[in-house]
Amino acid sequence: MLTIEHYLEFWGKDLMVINIPREIEEVLPRATIMFLRQHGLPTIERIYKERKIYLEITTPLPELILSEKKH
Repeated sequence: MLTIEHYLEFWGKDLMVINIPREIEEVLPRATIMFLRQHGLPTIERIYKERKIYLEITTPLPELILSEKKH
C-alpha cells in the first residue's frame, strides 16, 4: 500500500505546492484538497523523467519510440 511517507520519499524535493481553483475544490474530496495543499504534486520535469525511465524499462525498442517523440 502506498503511504504518504512513500510518496514523499519517492518524489522528494520535486514536489511543488499548487493553487487549487475553486471550481476544482468543489468536486474534490476535502482530504484530497488538504493533501495537495500540504504536499503538492511532482514537477513536470520529474514526471517526464520518470515516464522516460518507465518506457526504457518496459518497451522492447525504447530508443526507437523515444527518438520518434523528438520529430
